[in-house]
Amino acid sequence: MIDSHHHLWDPDFDRLEWVTRAYQPINRRFSADDLQLSLSQTPVTATVAVQVSSSPAETLRLLAIAEEDNPVVGVVGWVDLMSPSVEDDLAQVSVSSAKLVGIRHQVQDENDPNWLLREDVERGLRIVERAGLTFDLLVTPRNADSTLALARRHPSLSLVLDHFGKPSLASEDWTAWNNWIRALASNANVTCKLSGLVTQALPFDWRDLDIQRYSEVLIDGFGANRTMFGSDWPVCLLAARYDEVFSLATSWTAALSASERLRVFESTAAEVYGLHLPTK
Repeated sequence: MIDSHHHLWDPDFDRLEWVTRAYQPINRRFSADDLQLSLSQTPVTATVAVQVSSSPAETLRLLAIAEEDNPVVGVVGWVDLMSPSVEDDLAQVSVSSAKLVGIRHQVQDENDPNWLLREDVERGLRIVERAGLTFDLLVTPRNADSTLALARRHPSLSLVLDHFGKPSLASEDWTAWNNWIRALASNANVTCKLSGLVTQALPFDWRDLDIQRYSEVLIDGFGANRTMFGSDWPVCLLAARYDEVFSLATSWTAALSASERLRVFESTAAEVYGLHLPTK
């Protein structure tokens, strides 16, 4: 099984202002050894490490980790999409390792809700597309219109929605989120991750909220062929252990057939990210 979304960071090397500012319990180093220990309680054997810092240095560090003997088989890194040299920058990162499978930017932190539609950003995304890489969408409902427009304007760009589009479970307009997700799912170039939902319940406990309906909408809209499991570890530790998050995803997919569950927990991630899995 594949975990399509987790992080590895070291505050001594990575710029993690958002962690130090709001999330002291996870403001420490999380290594590949720590990851392996968490995976040991689940059937997960391969993972995709995802950037958390707008820094080429972090991407290179993750790629170096992926070349070592550990579960990481792919990296979703970062480049400055607005840079005039983005093509050369991406080439320099890619040449260091074949395990670069995608690019992500913290769009949720941009002041402009239409940041994705900036001319320079779209130019950068066309270069990402030509490189055969995916683009992970770290967005919130305030980015709903621009995210949907991007998917329609770039039908050949492989887009991956992180964390259900980050609805605020305690206060979000359910109808608006539901309509947005179903509209986004109508675009064949978009896939989604069953990830990051437990922390969207904070400061409340996700166990006290009706969160299953979110997974039902996602799976119904995207189908098993465009849905993949992601833990969002170690961020998930603010609300649940790794094995709890895995068990939750298992319960969400219990009504699916065996072949559909295989898609969610392995095949979708392997195909979308072009992962080279270890031989069994």
